Amino acid sequence: MFIGISANSVQKFRPVPPKVQAVIFKKVLTYSKNLKNGNLKIYVLVDNSAVKKDTLVESFSQLGISVIEIKMEKLTQAEKSSVLYVFSSNKKVHEYCTQNNILCLSGDPEDVLNSKAAISLFAENNKPKIIINSTVLAEQEHEFSSDLLKLARIVGE
Repeated sequence: MFIGISANSVQKFRPVPPKVQAVIFKKVLTYSKNLKNGNLKIYVLVDNSAVKKDTLVESFSQLGISVIEIKMEKLTQAEKSSVLYVFSSNKKVHEYCTQNNILCLSGDPEDVLNSKAAISLFAENNKPKIIINSTVLAEQEHEFSSDLLKLARIVGE
């Protein structure tokens, strides 16, 4: 069952703090049918959000997740079939992730609505919610358990 939501409805929600994102994304990734959770590695695309980046990287690291910071011009160094976290995605990131089966997680739920990322989080009534773009997920050739899909808001076809 797919539940559609509009860009306007997500804009009303507060962003989820980086520390909370790290905890939830770690749990979300355990539902992946493609990723090996024992050696989980997340690439974090570095931008100008230094404070958020440092908090997010530290939070992932504290949870035992290997984090590799990567700049846009070095994106081609990200391993195939891995995970890339972006604070905000764009067409180039989406195309690269799709071509290389890299799961794109975004800190901006609009990226999921605009088909630039597969998974994001947002706050609704002070509770974090998961949003998944099923089309992007399929394009990036990643599958998740139906248990996760039942918890998430699904957009895309």
